[in-house]
Amino acid sequence: MAALLERVRGLFEGELGRPLLRQRYLEALPVTSRHRVALSAFPVDAYQVTAEAYDETLDADAIDPAAGILYRNAGWSGGTAGPEEAEPELEVTYHGGWLPPDAVQTWATGLTLAAGAWLRPSSPALSPWLFEVTTAGASGAGPEPVWPTTAGATVAVGTATATARDAVEVPAGVQAVALYVLGLLYSARKREAGLTSLSADGFSASWAPGAALAAGLPEEARRALDPWRFAG
Repeated sequence: MAALLERVRGLFEGELGRPLLRQRYLEALPVTSRHRVALSAFPVDAYQVTAEAYDETLDADAIDPAAGILYRNAGWSGGTAGPEEAEPELEVTYHGGWLPPDAVQTWATGLTLAAGAWLRPSSPALSPWLFEVTTAGASGAGPEPVWPTTAGATVAVGTATATARDAVEVPAGVQAVALYVLGLLYSARKREAGLTSLSADGFSASWAPGAALAAGLPEEARRALDPWRFAG
C-alpha cells in the first residue's frame, strides 16, 4: 500500500496543502504576541515539540495535534529583541505527518527490529501509543512487553528498545481514496494512444500522457478528502 500511495502522494499533498508523511521539521515562523500559531505539517506529535524565540525556550500551554496548532497564553514573542531584529522569529522543531502505510507492524515473537522501525501492541487496549524502535534488536521468544502508557517512555522488546510516540498512521479513508484515484489513472493510461472516447458520429478526442495528473484530483476524490482538510 505504501508504494501505491507514493504514486499519488504529490496530488494529495497539493490538494491538502501540506506534506503527508511523518518526518522531523524545523520551521521558522514570524510572530508578534499571537497566542496561536499553526504549523505546516500535521498531525503533530504533541510530545516532540520544542519552540524557541530569541534563544528563550517557550512551552505551549495547549496543543491541537490533529490540526498542528500551538497555543500559549502569554503569546509567542518571547525574549528580548536585538537592535537588528524588528520582528520575533519563532523556531519550532517537531514531528508531523502520518506514518506511511505498512510502516507499523504488530508485535509478535521472532521479529528482527531495525532502529527506526515501528510497532503496535497486539491490542489497542494495551497502550494508546505506537512505538518507535530506538535501539535495534529482536523481539525474541518471550511474552509481550508491558507497554508504557506515557509518551516518551521506553520499553524493552526482547533485545530491542522501543519508545512510545504520539504517532498516527495514514487513515484508512485516505488509503481508500488513493486506491480509487490510482484506478482512474490506470484506466486512463490503458486506453489506446491518442484516444479517449468514441461516439456514433465518429467524434474522438486525444488523450495527452499525464493529463490525469496535470488535471489534479477528480471532484469526488477531493470531497472524500475533506475530513482531513484543515480549514480554520
